[in-house]
Amino acid sequence: MKATKYINAVASEGLMIKEDAPYSLTGSSSRIYKLKKFAELHGIVWKKTETKTPNVWNYDYAVSFTSQDRVDPKTIVEVKGKKYTKVGRSFSTSVDVPIGGIITIRFHSINLYTDPKTGLRRIVAYEPRFYEYRPGDKEPDSF
Repeated sequence: MKATKYINAVASEGLMIKEDAPYSLTGSSSRIYKLKKFAELHGIVWKKTETKTPNVWNYDYAVSFTSQDRVDPKTIVEVKGKKYTKVGRSFSTSVDVPIGGIITIRFHSINLYTDPKTGLRRIVAYEPRFYEYRPGDKEPDSF
């Protein structure tokens, strides 16, 4: 069996391999291996929300765009006088990032939506896990 055939299949999240062993009813086993694939993007924080747990945050992040991208105006946010298009909200993290900070988001897939009537577009990252704060970066990735 070639694992890459399954890992690279359309819509694949990765691969789980189980050694020939009884199935664990507890959910944990040293005989199950999970290979998860993901991609990354660098987004700008335009909103931060503290969760019910003190000092744990969710970040609403965005990317830059041009007029050729035809982004939906409803997705446009402004940070420090510059416009960006929303992508999503990160999973929780204890890393405190300021508004305007650049963060790395690891995600499973990204969805591009185009309104069939207007042609306007928006993007959404699926399973947006916060990975790191990038204090040296000044600009996010582009649409």
